[in-house]
Amino acid sequence: MTQKKPSIHERMMQLRNSFMESIPTRLSTARIALTALEKEQDQLSYIKQLHHTFHSIKGNAASFTLDDLSLLAKQGEEILIAAIEGAQQLTPVEVQSIASLIEVISYKVDNGDLLLGRNKPFPGQPLQMEKQPKSRGSVEERKRRKRIYICDDDSEQISELANQLDCFGYDLSTFTTQQQLEVAIDRQPPEVIIMDIVFPDSERNGLEWASEFNQKQKPPIPIIYISGRDDFSARMRAVKSGGIAYCLKPLKPPVLLELLDEFTNQTPPEPLKVMIVDDEKDVALYHSMLLEEAGMITTIVTQPELVIQRLTEFNADLVLMDLYMPLHNGPDLALLLRQIPGYVSLPIIYLSSETDSQRQLTAMAAGADGFLTKPVHAPTLIQEIKLRGERMRLLRSFMIRDSLTGLLNHTTIKERLAAEVSNASRRQSQLCFAMIDIDHFKQVNDTYGHPVGDQVILALSRLLQQRMRGSDAVGRYGGEEFAMVLTDISGENALKLLESLRLEFSSINFYANEMEFSCTFSCGYTLYPQWLSANTMTEAADRALYRAKHEGRNRIESLIPDPEELS
Repeated sequence: MTQKKPSIHERMMQLRNSFMESIPTRLSTARIALTALEKEQDQLSYIKQLHHTFHSIKGNAASFTLDDLSLLAKQGEEILIAAIEGAQQLTPVEVQSIASLIEVISYKVDNGDLLLGRNKPFPGQPLQMEKQPKSRGSVEERKRRKRIYICDDDSEQISELANQLDCFGYDLSTFTTQQQLEVAIDRQPPEVIIMDIVFPDSERNGLEWASEFNQKQKPPIPIIYISGRDDFSARMRAVKSGGIAYCLKPLKPPVLLELLDEFTNQTPPEPLKVMIVDDEKDVALYHSMLLEEAGMITTIVTQPELVIQRLTEFNADLVLMDLYMPLHNGPDLALLLRQIPGYVSLPIIYLSSETDSQRQLTAMAAGADGFLTKPVHAPTLIQEIKLRGERMRLLRSFMIRDSLTGLLNHTTIKERLAAEVSNASRRQSQLCFAMIDIDHFKQVNDTYGHPVGDQVILALSRLLQQRMRGSDAVGRYGGEEFAMVLTDISGENALKLLESLRLEFSSINFYANEMEFSCTFSCGYTLYPQWLSANTMTEAADRALYRAKHEGRNRIESLIPDPEELS
């Protein structure tokens, strides 16, 4: 018989009980530090030990709703932090106060005076946590061509736009009047409507029509407005009528394509990845449970000296960090991370029972982005993490991605290759690095124009994205050149994938000026561990690509290293 998985409340109760059971050991450590403090001339290190004990008991007790215990520990913490900040020794009266607090806490724990607190609800514990949305429909349904309606009285422009977007997986229908559009929607609603805001031959402009129509339409259909007007009034009216985007004429297919991808994508976003840094494992597990119930992925680090290594492996979107830890406190760790190029913009949020506003501000000046005070209500914690994590994910995307294709940029794909070579070495797994170049691309630009060249680049970028696994990476290396990092893949399977991509790309038809054409690409690839570093893999892939071009293009080549080339 399968054992029933404990509920989140039961697991939290287990953590609370585990914390209660740890208190006698914590108090024993505090007594040793207090005895040493009274004998030694230099008290500071022992005062810091005592402060950490009282601070951790205060914060943990607050998180686990043991309010009486938290208040007792807070009294001791305030005495100790005043001594640390003033670089002073404890007076005999203060030493006695600390000793008394240790014994009061010990007595209450031993005699069960705090047991009632074990049944109190956790702060802000939701009855049902919000989870990540599940993917809708089958793989075939998600890959079907998405229906888009375009309405504009300029039939020539919308016909050209439809032709340019057609090869990117969208089923586009064009209309020149609002009446035609209404009939089509009654027959089969689209996923998105693209429409002009001005119709000279109509009694209503596009904004008025859309506002009235979507009031009756359940659910309302997302509308992207297009217009030659760029004034505040037109944009504001578009927002108030429910428009999801506003694009200026002449229309740029890459811009529209990005918007359509965003508003028709049924694949749920990747869960936020949060690293929790806290030397108190039970409290870290408590916050981890809350975040994972909300659909996030977490990892816990209880030893600050392991943070850099774990960040490299985990690729966190955000770090949730305790303020006071033995040996290395939160601000020191934040400053350390800010000195590493890859983590300059990584969001860091302190989670601490520190309530002094000046100390909070001082801690944040070290490079943190927020401060949450324990005990923190679950909805507040979740919302704060989501807002900051998603915002930073968006900003980071702008910094690391190519503006036309949305693929990783040149620098980032090279960094990703170096990281994956390191991971493959550690895991003793295989890795493929491929470089792709569109054949005769200058001829495409010269014959059909740069906008059509952009269309070809976008088509290849979307094809590569669609065929990549979650662990793979694809980037625009520059111009018409792309790079791919394929993890945990054999040379045979890598070649099969690259060959299928080559054939699929050559079968795409492009249209320009009433002409139809197709393109091909050449590819060079290398494998790890045949080549042992990111640099040698890149150089070898580049040479293999050159050979593919030299041997006639529209082909795939690889290089096997000579013994003296290995490094």
